[in-house]
Amino acid sequence: MCEVAIPRVGDLRVVRMLGQGGMGAVFLAIDTTGRGPFALKVIAAAHAPAPGTRARFEREIAAASAVHHPNVVRVVSAGDASGVPFALFEYIHGRSLAGIGAVPWPAVVDVGRQLADALAAVHAAGWIHRDVKPSNVMVTRTGRVTLIDFGLAEPAHAVAAAAPPGGAPSSSLSGPSSVTPAGSPRAAVVGTPRYLAPELLDGGPPTAATDVFSLGLALCELLGDEPCRRAPARVLEVLASAVARDPAARPSAAALAGALERLPSAPCPMPAIPGDGNPTWSLDADRLLTWTERSAAPRPAP
Repeated sequence: MCEVAIPRVGDLRVVRMLGQGGMGAVFLAIDTTGRGPFALKVIAAAHAPAPGTRARFEREIAAASAVHHPNVVRVVSAGDASGVPFALFEYIHGRSLAGIGAVPWPAVVDVGRQLADALAAVHAAGWIHRDVKPSNVMVTRTGRVTLIDFGLAEPAHAVAAAAPPGGAPSSSLSGPSSVTPAGSPRAAVVGTPRYLAPELLDGGPPTAATDVFSLGLALCELLGDEPCRRAPARVLEVLASAVARDPAARPSAAALAGALERLPSAPCPMPAIPGDGNPTWSLDADRLLTWTERSAAPRPAP
């Protein structure tokens, strides 16, 4: 972890930290005019001057901003505050898929349809997400599914142009099992090892098909072993097509969304969301202000 300075951004007030990583942190914030809440992402001061860090952060903002879709996290604003790069995202009150566990197959179909539709919009905008995994997918109490964290995203044309004409990839992987063998000169592979498509490990470039593979694997995990035996054959066929070893055999994200749309579905059942009914987590700005004891903050005129 690293020290993160919280910049002053307009009328925003930071309520608490939502999460922190090696490069920065995300805070729950509200606007004193009554808008919000928002997720405020900032880069740690120690990393902010690094051109590579800034470029990666700018790509994340550019990728998310390029896609206007109800199942893709929305960028509210971005910029620099006192030399600290920041981005303001919509705040999604829910759980990640990583915290839900196995669910009935109709819910897997519903989650998959929304995510495939989101990925289709990302690809249509000319971007590759490169890190589709359960922890980068949020589900709300109403069943809305949202793809988040574009920190590894790249323009499709850029990753294609940078791909080596052959050879094995290098590891620049996130997750507990990431390993970089010492002394091996290799081209860059980025992502979470468990969800990487096989062609990436064989030295191929990231493509829309590698995103589809990651999504398909995440959906198979969400289905689980026991429910899998009860799912209709057509559901299993659609999911299997997404994780085909040959990328040419996988459907596009749009085609996958269409195939899932034609299957029976149901909203994802949600376990209790941490903080439900607690003003710390409330979506109501006034209650958040009350909880933080900022009673003197300006309120919107009646």
